[in-house]
Order: sequence, then structure tokens, then C-alpha cells
Amino acid sequence: MSSIINAKYFKITFFLLILAEILSYLGWAHPIINTICFVVIILAMLILCLKKLEWGIYILLAELFIGSKSGAMFSLNSGDINLSVRMGIFVVVTGVWLMHELMRIIKRIDANKILALDWNYKVCHSRASGNPKIKSNAVFHEIPACAGMTKKTGMAKNIILFGIVLCWAFVWGIIRSNDFGNVFLDFNNWLYFLVALPLTRIYTNENTNKHKFIKNIISILSATAVIIFLKTIFLFYIFTHSFAFIGSDIYKWVRDTGVGEITNMAGGFYRVFMQAQIYSLILFFIILFCHSCESRNPEKNNLKFLDPDLRQDDKINKHNKKNFILLITYYLLLITTFTVIILSFSRSFWVAFIITLLFYYFIILFFKLPITHYPLPIIFHSFAKLFFIATISLGLVIFILYLPPKISNLNLIAVFGQRATQGEAASNSRVNQLKPLLLAITKHPLIGSGFGTTVTYKSNDPRIVNETAGQSGLVTTYAFEWGYLDMILKFGLVGLVIYLIIIFKILGRLLKLKTASWRTKLKINSNNQIQNNNFLDPDFRRDDKKEEDNNKENYGLQITDYRLQMVFFLALIALLVVNIFSPYLNHPLGIGFLILSFVLILK
Repeated sequence: MSSIINAKYFKITFFLLILAEILSYLGWAHPIINTICFVVIILAMLILCLKKLEWGIYILLAELFIGSKSGAMFSLNSGDINLSVRMGIFVVVTGVWLMHELMRIIKRIDANKILALDWNYKVCHSRASGNPKIKSNAVFHEIPACAGMTKKTGMAKNIILFGIVLCWAFVWGIIRSNDFGNVFLDFNNWLYFLVALPLTRIYTNENTNKHKFIKNIISILSATAVIIFLKTIFLFYIFTHSFAFIGSDIYKWVRDTGVGEITNMAGGFYRVFMQAQIYSLILFFIILFCHSCESRNPEKNNLKFLDPDLRQDDKINKHNKKNFILLITYYLLLITTFTVIILSFSRSFWVAFIITLLFYYFIILFFKLPITHYPLPIIFHSFAKLFFIATISLGLVIFILYLPPKISNLNLIAVFGQRATQGEAASNSRVNQLKPLLLAITKHPLIGSGFGTTVTYKSNDPRIVNETAGQSGLVTTYAFEWGYLDMILKFGLVGLVIYLIIIFKILGRLLKLKTASWRTKLKINSNNQIQNNNFLDPDFRRDDKKEEDNNKENYGLQITDYRLQMVFFLALIALLVVNIFSPYLNHPLGIGFLILSFVLILK
């Protein structure tokens, strides 16, 4: 499909998740179907992970990208036990990884014992023969690393300190007599960081094709983004055109499974928000930057450098066909993700979109990138592209609104204006949280008050107001919208600083440019041209031509590495901004992407 999308993984993910969505709704209506689906998924996960752990990672990420807030599209409910499919998949993947690690350690210990006995025998034999000097490389073996977690990242101390901070917040929450259920549920989100162990083990494995691995993950992300788009459009249409309403079965399914929230706005307009839409925002910047890089200087055939799957000896028609499919794919993904960003009506998404876009232009203007050396044309081209995408996306929204049956008293401009300038229940409740939250933080600003700490505030949510009419809508909770303030409350400024140091070190590594060696090896000039084009000479010796082709392909792979690092840098900036108003960096949705960004800097 394109240089960063594997068609096979895209199609498989798309059709399996469509099936999962249908079964999830049926399972919500008929609990027996839900239980059967949960058991089948977990058993299938176990079998696949035992066969190849990489497949389990793909499924885990697909669920994360689509599962939204709670990951409870399917769940196991028995008495007080409520186990979501996300939790079940997590246990299977980390459990199988742990089993593999233990088996690997046991094998190494046994091998080292045999080698040590062999070495002792050789030492004794050499001394008996009067030759005490003996060389052996079997004495010292590398100690099994914990999945390469801190290899060449310079973050070992920070990661260990942050682990201590999380354990402290858990223990401190219990010591302060916070409700144990709240403490565990609050701490449970952070356990998702353990996914980094199997993920880094696979990525750093010498048998893993790193470019293909990341490409497959982006393919899975693209498929889930398309499904989120279709689901958002479908829910938007049926609610806006009165085929469904607040309190209907499909509304209850969306709310009960944690898929999202549906809010009635002015003039019969409905907001469809899903927490998983954050990945539409992330994918938009991944696609936007990749396409901007690949669309520069087509006369120089840069696409062949950027796509390691393309070879110089490909036929022209095959190359042109692939480029056309690539272009269509990119624009479709950009339009679908941008439409979701609009229909989410999330002001935190909109603010993150604008700020990240400014970062994008800042990088283009003030950083000498190895694949973009014409900043002003790039900016003008990018503006034109964004205008085109925005026009198509808004046109799509208007087209859906004016599909039959006709909506009376609809004023789309007024709806957007109201959303941009005025508050509603969710945003007002967020503001109401601010003062009580800040007051609670002042009790233990440095070390925090521990996981499970609750704060009481007045909510404007109509459901809460109706349920607690006698208490004027007061609600007590341990989960808050202000992401960074939530962290300060739980593990203090010290913990937040350590966490941010880790994040900014990842950002620094993603932005770090090492292109001089690539250019020197291939004699690349400032315009991305190979100065020595001997591979075009038919009389060029075959061995030298093969070496030149290999070097060229290696350069293409290095450029692919660089592209991925840049797009993940932009996407992580967007996530950091969103976390100001919505808690993502203390939730599996944000933690999962942070882990992927960390994995990408491992070599």
C-alpha cells in the first residue's frame, strides 16, 4: 500500500477488528456471547504467543489502539471479578515473555556450568603439562539483560528511580489509609509499562527486522484509525439523524464498554468522543511528515531512497503505480484522521494539533534536515495540503449532516463557535476540579499523597446531578482530567520531574540527527544526489555494483529510521500537550505510545 504500510497486516487487522466490534455489541446484549468471545480471545492469544511472541505484541497493540478508555470491548464478569480483555491480553503477553526469559536464563546457566567445567579441566591439564598459561573466552559470558530496556539510552537510573516512585506512591497510598480498591486501580494503569519488556526484547532481537516490525505496527495503527473513523461517522450519523438517542441500547453499549462518550449539543448536533481518537491525532502527524518527506523533489527519485522495498532496477510502470497508490493511501488516511479530530470536538485535541503543527514548521525552518532542504516551498506545500484536507474533511461532515432525513434548525457554524468559545458540562466540570485539586496537592507537594487519593468537587455532568440531586452534584473520585496535576497529587513534584526527564530524553534521542556518516559513505551532496552514480554504468563491475546497491539500500534504511524518529517526535509532542487537559500519560493509551517511542531509539 505504501512505504510505511504493510497491506497484509492492514487488511488482517481491519477485518478482525470489524468482526470484534460486531461481536462486542452482541456480547453486550447477550452476556454469554461476551464470555465465550473473551475466553476464545485469551486462548488464541496464549497459543499465538507461545508460537511467536511478536504476534501477541501485534494483537496487544491493536486492542490498545481500538479499545479506548477501559479496553473492555469484551470482559469476564463473575461475582466481584471484572476482567477486561485488555488486562487478559496483558497478562498473557507478559506471562509468556517471562517464561521465555526464565528458560533463556536457565539454559545460559547450564551452558556456563559446562563451559566452566571444561575451562577448569583445561587449566588443570595445562598446569600438569607445565604450561600454566591458557586463554579462554568461555569464562565470562554476558549476563542476560532485561530485554535491552536501558541499552544505549542513558536512562537506566531514571527508569529505576521512576519505578521506585511508583512503588512509593502505592505503599504511601496504603499507609495513608486510602481505599485499597482505589489504590490498586490507580496503580494498575502504570503496570502497563511492563509491556516494554517483551516489546524491547523482540525489537532488539538480532533476528528481528526492525524496519518491518515498526512498519507492521504502523499498519495496524492505520487499520484501527480507519475503523475509528467509520465508527465515529456511523455514530455521528445515527444520533444526529435521530435513529438513536441518549439512553438507547447503542448509547449504553458505547458507555458500558468504555468505547466513548456521546453528547447532545446545540441544534440536534451530537459530539462523538472516544479516548482512542488520540491515535487518530498521532497517526495524522505520522502520515503528514512522512508524506512531506517523500513528496520532495520527485525528479530526483527520492521515493526510491525513502522506500527500502523499492530497487533501482524496478520497471518504471511498477514504480509509478506504487507511487500513485502511496499518494492515494496517504491522502485517505490524512482525511480520515482529520475528520475524526474535527468530530471529536475535543478542544485538547485541537490545541495539541495547532501546537504540534507549529513545532513541525519550526523544525523545518530552523533545523537542517537531511531529506528536506527547501523549507519555504515545503511550508507553502504543507499549507496547501492542509487546506485541501480540511476542506474535504469539513465537506464530508456537512455531507453527512445533510443526508436524509433532514435536520431542522441546524446551524453548524454556531455549533463550532459555541464549542470553541463556551464551556459545557465536561469542560465546566474540569474547571471545577482545579481548585480542590490544587488544595489537595498542597498537603504533600513533593512526595505526593499516594495512589487512590480522592478529591471532592462539583460536577456539571447531568447524570451525576440527577443521581445526587440532594448533594448538588458533588462527586468524589481519584481520577482527574488534569493529567500533570493528577501525577503531582499521587507521587509529587519529584516523581513528575523524573517522569518528564525520561520523556524529554526520549524526545532528545528522537530528534538527534546522525547523518554525516551516511552521506560520507555514499558521497551524498546537499541536494540528496549520489555524486558517484557508477551503478548506472552498464560496464561497471558486478561486485562493485552490488556493493553500491547495498550501500544505497542501507542509506535508504537509515533515512527510514530518521523519518520514523521525526514523526514519533511530533506525535509525542502532541501527546504531551493533550495530557495537560486529558490524562493520557498515566493511562495505557498514552503509556503504550511512549513505550513505542522508547523502543524506536533502541539500536
